[in-house]
Parts: sequence; C-alpha cells; structure tokens
Amino acid sequence: MKDKLKIGIIFSSKKSVGGSFRQELNAALSFYNHFSRDFILHFYSISGDKGNSDLQDVSIDLAQVRVSLPERVLYRSLIYISGVLYLKLVQFLLKNFGLERKLKKDGIDLVYFLSSSPIALGLSELNFITTVHDLCHLDHPEFPEVRNNGEFEARQKYLKTVIPKAVSVIVDSEIGKQNVIEHFSAAAARVVVMPFSSMFQGNKGNPEPKIDIREKYKIIGKYIFYPAQFWPHKNHVYILEALKILKGKFSINLSVVFSGGDKGNLDYIKRTTQKLGLSQSVQFLGFVDDADLKNLYKDSVALVMPSYFGPTNIPPLEAFSLKTPVIYPNEPGLRDQVGSAALLIDLGDPASLANQLKTLLETPRLREELIDRGVERLEELRDKNDLELFRTNLIRFHMKRRTFY
Repeated sequence: MKDKLKIGIIFSSKKSVGGSFRQELNAALSFYNHFSRDFILHFYSISGDKGNSDLQDVSIDLAQVRVSLPERVLYRSLIYISGVLYLKLVQFLLKNFGLERKLKKDGIDLVYFLSSSPIALGLSELNFITTVHDLCHLDHPEFPEVRNNGEFEARQKYLKTVIPKAVSVIVDSEIGKQNVIEHFSAAAARVVVMPFSSMFQGNKGNPEPKIDIREKYKIIGKYIFYPAQFWPHKNHVYILEALKILKGKFSINLSVVFSGGDKGNLDYIKRTTQKLGLSQSVQFLGFVDDADLKNLYKDSVALVMPSYFGPTNIPPLEAFSLKTPVIYPNEPGLRDQVGSAALLIDLGDPASLANQLKTLLETPRLREELIDRGVERLEELRDKNDLELFRTNLIRFHMKRRTFY
C-alpha cells in the first residue's frame, strides 16, 4: 500500500504556441509549489519540446514521452466516433501500446492534464484531472475557430464525456466554475478554481538580460503592445480601427506592436492595416522569447487586449507584474479579472479605446494609479483559489484508490 499518491502531470503544448503553453506552465508551477510535499509528482511532456528552463529553474525534471501519430489519431477519433465497442477496442490498444502503459509502468495513480486533452478519453484504467480554460464556443459561437469543421460539436462531445469522469475539473475563475456546473451538470465539489498568475514575478535569482528592445526591433515613438496569436477572436482589427480614430480625430500618432504566431488571420490583419493607411504604425514581430516579451511590456504605453474570449487571460497579469497599464474589455468575466486595475473598453465601439488611450497619454498620474492598482490586483487574485478543496479531492481519491492497489 502506497503512503503517497503518485500524480503524473502532462504538458501538451509547445512553447511556441504562446498562451496555452503559458497557461500549462503556470498551472504546473502552482501545483508543484502547493502540493509537492503532499504527493509524488512526475512531469511529462508529450509535445516534443526538449525540456523547459522554467521547470529546470525549480529543479523539476520533465520526462519526454513520445506519442506516435497513430496514437494521436486514435485519441482524437474518440471525440468523433461513438459506440461502446469502438471505445473498448481503442482503450485496449492504448492501454497496451500507448501513453497509459508508460504511466502505469511508472506507478502513476492519477493523471493531471494541464489543458484539455483527448488523451483523457483514451484512458481505460487510470483516473484523471482535467482542465477547462473556457467555454467560449458557447459564449461566442460566431468565430470560425470554434465553429468551422465540426469544432463546436467536437468541443461539446469532449466536455460532456470528460467532465463527469474527472476526479477534479480545474478552472481559472468563479465564473468559469459556475459555467462548467451550469452547462455540464458538474458536481460543485469537483470543480476547483485555480487562478492564473504572472510568470514574470521575480527573476529566480538570475540577472535580467540587458536588451535594447527598440534597437532590436527598430521601434520608433510611443506604442501599445498586444501579445496574442492571430485568431479572429483576438480582435486585432479593433486596435487598428481605434488607432485610425486616434490619428484622425485627435491628431495623435501612436503605434502598435503585435507579437504572436499566425492562426489563419494574419493576412487579413495585414490587409486591413494597409487599407486603413496604418502601415507605418504597425509592427508584426511574430513569436518572441520571454526576455523580449518582458521588455516589450515595460517599454509600452499599455497592454491593450480587446479579446472576446475569457473569462480570464494571462497577459493582464503579466502587465500588472511588470508595472504596465492595462486596457481591457468591459465584458462579463473579463472585467471581473482586472477589477478596478484597468481601463475598460467597449468592444462594440473602437472609439472607446481611442478615448481611453488619449486620456492615458495626457494624464501621467493615471498611469501611476493604474500601475499601483495592478500590483494590488495581483495580491487579491492570489487569494481567490480552491487549494483546500483541491487538496481534499486528492486525499479523498487516494482513500478510494487504496481499496484497489
């Protein structure tokens, strides 16, 4: 009989994908900091990335596990193909030849998926914890990334299957918790709130690299910053329209720096930039590393994030920790994340962003107030978690697991 529960923590994302990787890393470090003394933790990467410096800095070993293409196809097929016999066949194959075999060989009792993963559908013996970052396919079904090619139906089927089976369902806000309970009839005691936190708090004892960010990227003048992949829901076009208003109505020339990879919408944003006559005011940097990201935040007028998706996002927290003002949507859930620490904008009216930017540029005292409020908001958010509920769920699972060792 084991004295401690052995938990396998699964990284699914590559660092280059941006936000989803940062969310996984955030959750992994939080779990390690809070539970490494109570449970035996094993960290696995199935993304193909060779190690991770952020984990190595806190002496966490990340084992690389290869999940073959046929395995991935089988896992993914469980979202689309119904039938008990098919499920049993796939689970038999994966139990004997897939990731579950590796995890069982390592003595893992419970699997924690740091993001939504179809692998959970293929586990036949091991129990799991799942993560639900958002239900935006229900909140905003108009966007092609959650509507086209059966994506909406796939998300619904996946969540309806995974949530009831999970030992715990990890969400990042109280609104997220209520949404999971309401839409998928989840047991409230199994839904655990674990808020995001900034990955940029402290430098782990290492000196900050000296980077002249303006020289490196040839940035001239004042700029706002938006680190986001080029998905339609990220709403880059809203910023372009606001800059056009700012220039035409107030004669204020302000630039924007975009960082992030293309998810199918980059060409459209570039065409819109040219159409609005803003080619000299917009820079597209692509993916940037953490050191550059931090300096881009620090040097900017503000983080501007007009994303439709939430209810929570990491960039506002990064901006707070780096003492950068935040401009954020005045939408349910989204505004709850930032509280009074950000200037709020109406996503239906780009002029609201233009007005907020004008006010911020002309009111130095407001900038300092926003920075102070951001630091305070980070402290408030650290206390909004269900750590004890999570611990209780894990202990209760361990007691059940002891009955069939």
